[in-house]
Amino acid sequence: MDSPPFRAGVSLEMLSPRGMTYYTMGRRCVTTNILDDDLGYPICENLSVPMTTHTTNFPFDENTWLISDTHFFHANIADYCSRPAGWQNLILENWNHFIQPGDTVFHLGDLALGKKEDAEALVPLLNGKMYLLRGNHDRRSITFYQALEITLVKDPYRMETASGMRLVFSHRPIVPLQPGMLNLHGHIHNNPAPELGPRHINLSIEVRQYRPWRLGDVLQLFRAVTNDE
Repeated sequence: MDSPPFRAGVSLEMLSPRGMTYYTMGRRCVTTNILDDDLGYPICENLSVPMTTHTTNFPFDENTWLISDTHFFHANIADYCSRPAGWQNLILENWNHFIQPGDTVFHLGDLALGKKEDAEALVPLLNGKMYLLRGNHDRRSITFYQALEITLVKDPYRMETASGMRLVFSHRPIVPLQPGMLNLHGHIHNNPAPELGPRHINLSIEVRQYRPWRLGDVLQLFRAVTNDE
């Protein structure tokens, strides 16, 4: 299919210095860079509020496609994260090359910015049934996403694979992790985050070849790199 003529929207960014500490919803957060529009890309540590376990079960398994931080229509993201020329069409083409119409897609946040009409034109072009764990840029109403047939998933979302691996999906990385958990996240793009450990898997699109990955392939690579069974 032909790629649409994307129009980039404009997002105003608030820059904040590395190392700023703030508190939100019972968590202490420290900014790690200056690209977020809130307070940098925060790494958050749970203080008094335990991680909520959501009882809703979604049809996720090792065949589910994962992707994060597409940032469609974000004018400044190419400069911030050194994305290649034509990055929006590249993501769209890769999306529809790998994902078939009947497939399940779990997007870990920051789907699109820009005008409402841009997202409404974009989403019908994307193959698969999309589930969205909202990031800090996904600010539209619930009814907006429902109208686009996108199912929202509360952050964080836990699941256990058929092989017994305990996973927690989130937009921002979770620090500290409960023992034995594997955190699949986005948000930090291609920026170094020394606070994170080997059980944090960054699915931001800049470090994933600008394409979706099956959960099973991500876990297989994790096992190969860490010798974790």
